[in-house]
Amino acid sequence: MLHPNISIDFQTTQANDLNEAKIYPQDDFELPHQAINKHDKSFDTTPNNILLFDKATYSNIILSIEGFFGFLTIALNLHTFCMNDTIIADHLMTTYNYQPWSIALIQAIQSVGFLLTTHIAPVVIKRFNLFAIVIVSQLIQSVGSFLVGPSLFFNIQEKIYITCIGLFISGLASPFNMVTSFSIMVQAAHKHRTKRFDPDQVKNLVSALFNSSYAIGGMTGPIFGGFVSEATSFRTASDFQAIVLISVALCQFFIVYIPRNFRFFKKEIKVEPVNTSQTFQRDATIIHIESYLE
Repeated sequence: MLHPNISIDFQTTQANDLNEAKIYPQDDFELPHQAINKHDKSFDTTPNNILLFDKATYSNIILSIEGFFGFLTIALNLHTFCMNDTIIADHLMTTYNYQPWSIALIQAIQSVGFLLTTHIAPVVIKRFNLFAIVIVSQLIQSVGSFLVGPSLFFNIQEKIYITCIGLFISGLASPFNMVTSFSIMVQAAHKHRTKRFDPDQVKNLVSALFNSSYAIGGMTGPIFGGFVSEATSFRTASDFQAIVLISVALCQFFIVYIPRNFRFFKKEIKVEPVNTSQTFQRDATIIHIESYLE
């Protein structure tokens, strides 16, 4: 039997690339969203609405300003986290003559801070500007890096409790960079004026980019910290890391946040709503699809 209140929304770019459709219930008929393969023989065809999507690529995300800084923020966050986790052990052994068990406890402080705020970050990003969250988080992390040393630049007294406070602050700020940057990259893909992407495909691409930036930060952190601390000292390496965090935060403030949040810089963008009651035309090809649901 056919139900008159179900439409099938085909998501594709070209007429010959129809890979899947999604059921969307209409009116008072309730049915959970499901994925339907076009080759499923249990579905016949009858005229319905079509929504075409462009094919999303990594370049659509990473080559935008927002997407680039979102990618960079995740890498820098892991860079900071892994740098503290790796090179601090040698510093604690040589400076304080600590044993491995006590070093392990100190290293865990950063992760404890991360755990405390990781479930708060998704709530915060719904209420505030995403780039404002990232900028503030990076500035807080820079304070943490100055304390982890403790900073030679500010001539902070070298005490272990100061280092522990710095690690805790760095851990607290970390989730706000991670979770927020994921949302930033997703939004970056959907800001293209002439293209409309499948949200599921975008999230898959962003997940892959997230993992890539995660791995990059995991490599650069220990390498940067190891070479700089070997050439100078652990405290100087922490100062350098704080300066890098401040520099990236300022770049995002002047390049992204100000132009997109002050009226003087804003440009009016007209977004036309999708009209799913009509057949869409793309690349001079009008696609008519019929679908029946038995």
